[in-house]
Amino acid sequence: MKSLIFISLFVLVSVSSGAQAKSYFDAAQMYNRMLLENGNSLMQVGSFKVKGTPYLYGGRIMGKLFVHDTREAPVYLNYNTYRQTIEYSLSLGQNEEFLKPTAVVDSFSILKNTDLQIANDLLFISGKYIFDNKENFYQRVFKGPRFSLFKKYKSDLGIVSTNYIQADLRHFDLSYEYFYLDSAKNELKKIKPNAGFLKKEFKDKIDITSVAGNDDFSYDPENALIKLFQVLNK
Repeated sequence: MKSLIFISLFVLVSVSSGAQAKSYFDAAQMYNRMLLENGNSLMQVGSFKVKGTPYLYGGRIMGKLFVHDTREAPVYLNYNTYRQTIEYSLSLGQNEEFLKPTAVVDSFSILKNTDLQIANDLLFISGKYIFDNKENFYQRVFKGPRFSLFKKYKSDLGIVSTNYIQADLRHFDLSYEYFYLDSAKNELKKIKPNAGFLKKEFKDKIDITSVAGNDDFSYDPENALIKLFQVLNK
């Protein structure tokens, strides 16, 4: 049922984009929004009651987990984008308990899922391997010999605009940011997916107008970034 609602929401967004055939959407963000709009569950976070879910794609999703000094194992995952933590279960039952790994998680992957518009496996790497000292996970979007592109999902506690009574009511607001790793400098840097910022950022390396223009970054920023990083690594 959830997958049917998600597909309907995707079609609605596609139609509303009009003639823009390359209108961009993020599948994880859309799915979590669908769960927020169609669910009534609340989670206690500190002094707040929070609507929606902090788990990417709602959690309980098939993937693989790699814990330090162990082999990668197929599991069901809960990726908490608010706390940047992982929970796992070896089986999926209605009352199945999800556990926290007893060792440091080096990486994990979410397997492709046509119902959720996940076309390929998504690999997430611990920030400790890409020069981030904080406890964050980054989706590797593109890997190059020098420049690699990453995407970080995060959830904040947003104010419910339709609520005028419950002062302690919030909702999980999922967003994402792009970063790139320069292996020559051992540096991870946040970037904005727009032509103006990228033109200044890589002015000494490439004229980005030969790769992508303003429209590409407006309607399909992730693919435009991938094209840019492919050229940067030549």
